[in-house]
This record gives sequence, C-alpha cells and structure tokens, in this order.
Amino acid sequence: VALLCGLTAATVIVLFFLKLRHPRVAVASLLLWERVLQDRQYRSLLERLRRLLSLLLAITIALLIALALGRPEAGAITGAPREAVIVLDTSITMAARTADNQSRWDHARDAVTRLIESAGGNDRFLLADTSGRVATAMTADRAQLDAALERMTPLAIRPVFPQVNVADREVIVVSDGIATLDLPRTARVLSVFEPADNVAIADFAVVARAGEREGYDGRLVIANHSLESKYIRLTIEDSGEVGFIENVTVNGRDTIMRTVALSGNPVGVIRARVTTDEDVLAVDDEAIDYLPPLRDTRVALVTAGNEFLETLLGLDERVDLRVISPNVYNGDEAVDLYVFDEF
Repeated sequence: VALLCGLTAATVIVLFFLKLRHPRVAVASLLLWERVLQDRQYRSLLERLRRLLSLLLAITIALLIALALGRPEAGAITGAPREAVIVLDTSITMAARTADNQSRWDHARDAVTRLIESAGGNDRFLLADTSGRVATAMTADRAQLDAALERMTPLAIRPVFPQVNVADREVIVVSDGIATLDLPRTARVLSVFEPADNVAIADFAVVARAGEREGYDGRLVIANHSLESKYIRLTIEDSGEVGFIENVTVNGRDTIMRTVALSGNPVGVIRARVTTDEDVLAVDDEAIDYLPPLRDTRVALVTAGNEFLETLLGLDERVDLRVISPNVYNGDEAVDLYVFDEF
C-alpha cells in the first residue's frame, strides 16, 4: 500500500510540473502584454498558493483512486490480523489441462499458496473445498493450511459452497467459473479459467431393443464444448472387445444423439469411449453401463374379466401375463407391473 501511494504521488507531481513548450505567435505590439505581465507579477503570491492547492488536490484524488483500485484491507492499514475464507472449486472441470501443460487445479493451488505466503504472520485463513471433504478451522498455522491444500483434489461430485461462517470476513473463491455455486454477496472470485478444447460423453445408456426378444441398443449424447468442430472417434465395447466403431463430426458448442445397435451377444459392462485431437479433459471421454437382463416383463392384470386387455397384453412376446381376480388380489405378487382394470 505504501509503495502504491508513493508511486502515485510521484507520478502526479512529475506531471504537474511538466513544462509544456508553448507555441510562438507574432503580435503587432507588446504594450498590452506588458500590462498583463505586470498584473501577473502582482498576483504571484496568490498564483503560487493556487498552484500549491491544485497540486495537493490532484495528489489527494490520485491517492484515493489508487487506494480504491488496490482494495486495501483494514488489517493492512491498522495492523489488525486479517481473517479470510478461501474456497477452492474442486469440480471435475478444474482438472482440465491448460496451455502450459498444467491444469486449472494446479493454477488454483498456486494462487492460494501465493495469497497465504504474501499475508502477514498473524493473518488467519479458513480453507475449504466444494466437495465437502476438506475444511479447516480459522487458523494462522501455515503447516495446517498446506496439509489441507494437499488433501484437496478435483472430483466428479456436484460442487456446493461449503457451510462455513463468512460473517464479517473476506471471502475468496478460486474457480474456473464452470460450476454454478451459490456464493455469498461479498465473495470475490479469483478465476483460473482458460478456454480449452473438450469433447465428452454427456449421457450413455444400454437398453433392450423395443419389440424384440433379443438385442440391445446403446444410446449416447456426445457433446463438443470446443469453439470449433471436432472429428470424433466413437467406440463401444464389452469385456475389452471392440464391438462398434464410428467416426462422427460435432459442431462447436453442439451435441448429437446417437442410437447404436449392439451386435453379437454382449455381456456384462458395456463401455463407450470418444477420442479426438487436443482434448484437455480425459475423465469425461468414457462412460459405462451394465447390460440389463434379457427376460420377460412380469405383468399382473387385475380384472373381473376383460378379453380386450388380456389379448392386447398377450400380443407382446416379452410379457409374462398373469390375470388376477380383484377378490384374490393382495398386492404381494412377484411381478414387475400391475395393470388395474376398473379396480
């Protein structure tokens, strides 16, 4: 703060006394100008006082602007210990690589380390993450703060602003701004965002093929978060064997939906993967689902007699139909679905 004020005052003084070269103008007579010079000499004391007051006013205004831009804390001025809550965003997008081959998370940790190291010895901090795994007490113990920072890491967990006491405290949130956090009104966000290319599997599910006793479909949503179009290679496999390969192009900031017929007799875990050039976040390139069992759907039709419904449900080969009279229905039948007919 002292250095900022000194530089500001020096700059204003230099600019104030900077002499400008006035243009020369030819005049017909010096008579009038001599009287002007005499009046100026007569008022030289007032002129000097006016210039001094102008200089002091200019320095005061410049210092106020510099202090406002520098945002000095009360502790830095009065010497009182500073208390600050620092929240680190640990959402999975913080693991994205940056242009210097580090990650947003690396930059976030470095920023927090600099904040703590530049603070006074009596300043206290509370460190917490948005995954709810790490939160310290308000402390000046640098070793405890460093240990808490080491335990934090980006996770595929919905980020939430931690439940900590922020009343009358400085709040600093270090984030890439992707996750939506319910921040306190006084929070100051320190951004580590950097634009990056990323493709992802936004959704993946394996479903039994409708209307057939055998066969499965894989349903995917592929998202391209990059600004430009991406040429993407999609593979789907089970038990490590590739069962489907396709190349697709997705426009920038766009998503596509694909339904893929899974060939053969897939079993167990079904894994979908997308690959492309310059993808900064690998964790969202893969998704898995478990193959649902191929069996008939057990349906109980509770009716006093309805040939139309019985015939309609019986047309589906994958329906194992049971017809139950209302007077014997007790609700504990081993079925997947009940159909009640006027009951």
